[in-house]
Amino acid sequence: MFFLHAQNVTGIKGTITDTLNKQNLPKATISLLSSKDSVLKYFTRSKTNGDFILENINNGKYIMLVTYPTY
Repeated sequence: MFFLHAQNVTGIKGTITDTLNKQNLPKATISLLSSKDSVLKYFTRSKTNGDFILENINNGKYIMLVTYPTY
C-alpha cells in the first residue's frame, strides 16, 4: 500500500514486480482509493508484462493498493 498526493499529475505508470522471484506480475489490480474515506476512485489491471497506466487522475490525496491473486 502506498500513500500518494496527486498534484498537477495526469497519470501514473509503472510496473508491478515480485522482487523476491524477480518477475513481473500480469493482471495485478492497481487501485487508487480516496485517502479521506477509502472510496475507490480509479483502477486498472497490469498488462501481461506487468506494466500499468492510470490516466486522467484528479488532484487529491490517494492510497494506492496493489493486489495479486496469489499474494
